[in-house]
Amino acid sequence: MYRLKEPITIGAIELLTKETSCQLQGTLIKTPLGYRFKTDCNECSCEKCAVDLPDIVSTTFFTENNGKIYEYNASLEYKDRYNIYISKLTHKPTYDYFSLLWDLDGILLRKGTVMSEASIYRIGGNSVSFYINENPAQDQSILKKINNVIIIFEDGSTIKVSGKITKMMKVNCKLYCDFKYLNILERDRDNIFKQIFEKQASLRNRLLYPKRPQTLPLPPKIYS
Repeated sequence: MYRLKEPITIGAIELLTKETSCQLQGTLIKTPLGYRFKTDCNECSCEKCAVDLPDIVSTTFFTENNGKIYEYNASLEYKDRYNIYISKLTHKPTYDYFSLLWDLDGILLRKGTVMSEASIYRIGGNSVSFYINENPAQDQSILKKINNVIIIFEDGSTIKVSGKITKMMKVNCKLYCDFKYLNILERDRDNIFKQIFEKQASLRNRLLYPKRPQTLPLPPKIYS
């Protein structure tokens, strides 16, 4: 779990009501009574962002650290046009069956057409999580129609999985996405598990049997 130790943290907030949701970029500032989320000056200020506090069903704060996305449930106290005051943040763990944090490359496809390269940071038996650098010219609604992801493993082997993006969040000019498998072949799922187990075994061996640093041979003595 990533702990919010810094007095200022860059991130995003998602406001969810019964009818709509809105995401706001901004800065989380630690205060004596909790936190203040200050929205960026160029952020959206539409009606759904200006929703009254009692109409908000849930609020989630997102931040990124070392390429990983972290989520926190937020308890709201007050909000105005440019500030959201939070009394408490609770880490929201993400559960996945046999998942592993793993930096891999990926390719996103829509109906067989390559849409973008992706940086995978978590892979599991049910889903894969990745991020891409935001492109202002790229329509996010098109990315939501991604139906295949090619996972490129460290040994060069690839697995193509079908599914859909179930969550998309913009943080620090990157789009973080969760892609849930749909109609995946059990053979492909087994191969994903095999790769995960082999990676876990490799990490365990590195901890148990760390490599000793190589020592260079001493130069020969020169006798005069």
